[in-house]
Amino acid sequence: MAAAVSGCYQDLFAAGDGLAPDTEPSSSSTSTSTGEVMPTSSAGSGVQTVTGPVDTTSTTLPAPDTTSDVPEQNTPPKIEMFEAKPSALHEAGTTQLFLEASEDVVKVRLSRNGVEFVELTPDDFPYTYEVLSAKYNADTIDVVVEDAEGLTASAGTELKVLLPNAGVQKCLFEDKTAAASSISALVYTEDAIVAAGVRDDGSGVKATIWKLDPDHCEVVLPGWPKTMGDWAEDMDLASLPSGAAALAVDEVGNLALGINLIKDAKPQRYVAFLTKDGARLWEKLGKFGEEVAGVAITPKAVVAVGWVRTSENPVRTDAMIWQHLNSGTSVWPQTLRAPFTDDEFDHDKQNVWSEWARAVLYEPTTDLLYVVGERELRASDANVYGRAFVARYVSAGGQFGKPWTSSGAAIPHDGANAAEFCGVDFLLAGWARDVIPGATPLPLTMKLNLGDFGLGDSPDSYFAEPLQSAQLHGISCDREGKLVNAATRTVGFMDAQVFAYEHLDGPRTWYQKGGPGNDTARALDCDERGFCGWGGARTIDGKLVAVVRVHHP
Repeated sequence: MAAAVSGCYQDLFAAGDGLAPDTEPSSSSTSTSTGEVMPTSSAGSGVQTVTGPVDTTSTTLPAPDTTSDVPEQNTPPKIEMFEAKPSALHEAGTTQLFLEASEDVVKVRLSRNGVEFVELTPDDFPYTYEVLSAKYNADTIDVVVEDAEGLTASAGTELKVLLPNAGVQKCLFEDKTAAASSISALVYTEDAIVAAGVRDDGSGVKATIWKLDPDHCEVVLPGWPKTMGDWAEDMDLASLPSGAAALAVDEVGNLALGINLIKDAKPQRYVAFLTKDGARLWEKLGKFGEEVAGVAITPKAVVAVGWVRTSENPVRTDAMIWQHLNSGTSVWPQTLRAPFTDDEFDHDKQNVWSEWARAVLYEPTTDLLYVVGERELRASDANVYGRAFVARYVSAGGQFGKPWTSSGAAIPHDGANAAEFCGVDFLLAGWARDVIPGATPLPLTMKLNLGDFGLGDSPDSYFAEPLQSAQLHGISCDREGKLVNAATRTVGFMDAQVFAYEHLDGPRTWYQKGGPGNDTARALDCDERGFCGWGGARTIDGKLVAVVRVHHP
């Protein structure tokens, strides 16, 4: 799931396309078989005809030979039944393919639109056929079965697949009843779309969690949204202005929340761990000057990342990592500040340069935490640059290997706001900016080679989107491996920009290109089926209100 990142509490977004109509035609199948059949041979009758005088002495003729060297007949295999249930799909999903064939079948090949896509055996049925996007649109699925002799039979079954094109809107949620609201973090689960941010119902801005129906996101699930007043033990805390900046959901649905409170114009970090129903398991209040931007859940703890202020005027910060055990016990706060490695030009002994940890991911197979963000770095040319960084930690605490800092070789300034694992790829999303006067940030995607992580200076791939004055705030990938990005562009007003592509330098499919008034995209995640939803805010009737929009893959 995509790492949630913090965003300002003013956002917005635009509407989209309609749903494709449902169809459910009846299924049918036809079959043919091919194979050369050998005829069975038989001997003659052995009748004899004689003319002239008849010899009364009888002669007994030998019986005909009924044996033959001709092999037994080899008939092609048979398909008794081949069908799909359901026999129609109008959005990404699965259908079951059922096959009954003769016992001599050893191979089964399936094809769509005349192109074979998988070879199976009879034991693989019923077979779960995944339909991921409009590329799978077809009227039938064909099967060819083959026996050990190479003889075959074929059949087809009706399977009406008519999916919308990538990026077409599946559903849209707009928080029209709020005085103001916005979403900063989002996780798309099987049971719900969980979103977190800020909401003002007329009594002031409060950190808020929404749960939306995963198939009809315009429907808010019963009992939601919830604010701190629904779970906090200290109602004085719950009454403070607050905003949720980060969200994580574990395998049983428990929720980890990173919230920033404001008291006397100063930020204060607050982390809560809730049940899937929103009941408090524990809560932890940080120090004044601490801000949280990302959270992750490990098997034994909740880990929060962000920064702490080291100076008020000017504001300077050090990146921070806080770990809280599932019991609520705080174990280790760790500071991440210059120098990250001993070979850095400036060791920043006076601590004048700032660092911000903006997101954290937990990778269970290695039991490692990936902390990403942005730092100020004084390079050997004596100039100070903004640079993206990644630092790894074992989940029990302690840094793993050396942190990685972008070299700025392609574009001098860059930073990371979000991160995601897509297959074997580790991706960063953020911004890049040139040093020339008046340069504005460009949306940036980087793919890091984890095999060389911490050793090389450059990522495997580095692509700055030619979209001026914009930053990426969310990144994820669908089932086909398409990368989907959520960005906000600021050019006198704010515009939500959401787009997908199969390759970093390939063509873009635009899901969202702004709308009338201010709108933003602050968070994004894709579910197991490939649907991708993003959250932010949009202007409706002069109000900034929270929005979630889900798109077909």
